Parts: sequence; structure tokens; C-alpha cells
Amino acid sequence: TINNNKHTTTVLSPTPTVNDILCGQGKSCYDHPGNQSFRDIIASNLTNYLESNKNQKTYIIETITEQLLSEGRMFLRDT
Repeated sequence: TINNNKHTTTVLSPTPTVNDILCGQGKSCYDHPGNQSFRDIIASNLTNYLESNKNQKTYIIETITEQLLSEGRMFLRDT
């Protein structure tokens, strides 16, 4: 629940799908299919990322993030 002076808003956490990326620690996050896919995407871009300057690295991360979000994937906190 988010509380400010004028409004109280309840934020509902969506149920993760197999494509979502769970942010957290532990086996449940590591083994989640969306996280496995995410690690594969990161691994496929790792060489290019390591050879890039700071601005290029930012662009690579933004591109990957935009791609995932455009596919309907979400980054969710593991509870």
C-alpha cells in the first residue's frame, strides 16, 4: 500500500508467468524459466558488452530491456 497525503493506493503484484524475470535471490529465482531465458540473452550479448564503452553498454542494456518489455515480459520482485 502506498500512502500519501491525499490518496491511498494498493499496488497488486501480478502473478509471474513463465516469461517474466523474477528479481531476487535463491533457487526459485534461479530456476524460473523467465530467468533462465534472461541469462541466455545476457550471455549472447556478453562479448559485445565487455568490448563496449560506457555509452555503448548503456545502449545494449536499454535495447535488451526494451525488447523484453515489448514482448510483454515483466521484471517482478520475488516474494
